Amino acid sequence: DTPSHDAELAIAALTALESSGVKDLTIDFCLPKLLPLLFSKGNLTEVLAQAVAAKDYKRVHENGGAQADLLCQILELPMVEKNKRADAIQAVKEMLGSSAQAMFVDLLAVVEMVNKVLPQVMVTIDPLESRGFDYHHGIGFTIFSKGVRGELGRGGRYRTASISKAGEDSTGVTLYLERVCKALPSSSTPMVVYIPYQTGLKSWLKLAAEGHICRLGRSNLIDANAECADAVMMGCTHRYDNGKINIIK
Repeated sequence: DTPSHDAELAIAALTALESSGVKDLTIDFCLPKLLPLLFSKGNLTEVLAQAVAAKDYKRVHENGGAQADLLCQILELPMVEKNKRADAIQAVKEMLGSSAQAMFVDLLAVVEMVNKVLPQVMVTIDPLESRGFDYHHGIGFTIFSKGVRGELGRGGRYRTASISKAGEDSTGVTLYLERVCKALPSSSTPMVVYIPYQTGLKSWLKLAAEGHICRLGRSNLIDANAECADAVMMGCTHRYDNGKINIIK
């Protein structure tokens, strides 16, 4: 349960996305349990929690009591310019108790690690963001890509169910593949080669070893027309005959 392990999973997710061709990534870090920590048990009202989630400054001031100014300063952190962020965070930290300060220290350590390893990724912090992090108890993060609506992934630290009462600390990340696919650069349709059954598995293996996507035809086809229909049904774009790959017309 260390910032290094939280950073490890975030970096793994970002690297996987970049390796797949996703560009213009942003990762937003949060502290899902910070808000409850700022209020003693029973003092965090549903109205205030909703106001913070909606970033409704007016309602936060009306319902935040002695913590209203602090909450508003924390809510403003995502909008602070990068070169002024350190001073803004320091000002917030000085207003926090020791447990909340420890959360911020870990958060900033993770941010620094990600910035150092992946400087091309935009890193933001939104400490009071908690939507979608109901079971997380440590640092959470959400990954976005420019031009794609909604997050590409979400992760963070949570406690797993266990035979023991305490459970076990874990860190994980989920990537939403439907949105990831939308973020990938467009590519041409891949060549899929149809191998007539009588040509045999040896030819299939040879072409597959060369990197081709191959489909082996059915055994009960009676002529070339049937084979052509079989190839089209399997999504093939080319046909292998007499040692040559020809486009299916």
